[in-house]
Amino acid sequence: MPDLLFPTPLTGWVIVLLVLIAAMTSTMTAAVGAGGGLLMLVVLIWFLPAEVVIPVHAIVQLGSNSGRLYLQRKHLDIQLIGRFSSGALIGTALGGLLLIAFALEDQSWLISFFVLWLLWLPSKYRFPLKIPFSMVGSSTSFLSVFVGATGPLVGAFISRMSLKKAQTSALFAGAMSVQHGLKLILFGLVGFAFQQWIGLCLLMISSGFIGTQLGLKLQNRLPEQRFKQIFRWMLTLLALEMLISHFW
Repeated sequence: MPDLLFPTPLTGWVIVLLVLIAAMTSTMTAAVGAGGGLLMLVVLIWFLPAEVVIPVHAIVQLGSNSGRLYLQRKHLDIQLIGRFSSGALIGTALGGLLLIAFALEDQSWLISFFVLWLLWLPSKYRFPLKIPFSMVGSSTSFLSVFVGATGPLVGAFISRMSLKKAQTSALFAGAMSVQHGLKLILFGLVGFAFQQWIGLCLLMISSGFIGTQLGLKLQNRLPEQRFKQIFRWMLTLLALEMLISHFW
């Protein structure tokens, strides 16, 4: 492949594998609402240099989520995504200041506990979580700068809303698009060389869009209640995977 587009340390078969994984994870997220982002992050950790994992993940996930958002744009709640975006801007900016100052330790284990808490504890054991969606945007976007995949946490908050499956999927896609888009701006400001990875990212985004179209067709066949159950259990499995991989 041309060195101009693929000046990376990856072999051809790894590039093909990553492109296929992008399609598979986009299909998963579109069909059941969540899951693809974290799985993609795990795969990238296996194959890419550590310092480029989160920026490349942000590019690919921005492409995947914005494609899904475009296809489901009529189901997006503009007011909710506006609130999330205002908070995400603040959270990303604060995360950027700390990123420049010093590296924080991986806090994925804490995110995992919080996701499980939101999903499964009876309401009487939780502190009041009817917080503004802008605060969800600011807190999760701050964490996303350092841990890469806060989708399960955002999804856990969204799962508590009284939304239909198409509204849930569209809002999740919108929130992740905003979060990853702001993160890309941040990494550009701190000097990440995006051009060295643009060829790989474009291929993964393209295959991801195909996977998204397939996943949405599968989602349309799922009954409303079944979708909510799968969405909840998918978030649970992702949280457990994050917890296990952190300690083991």
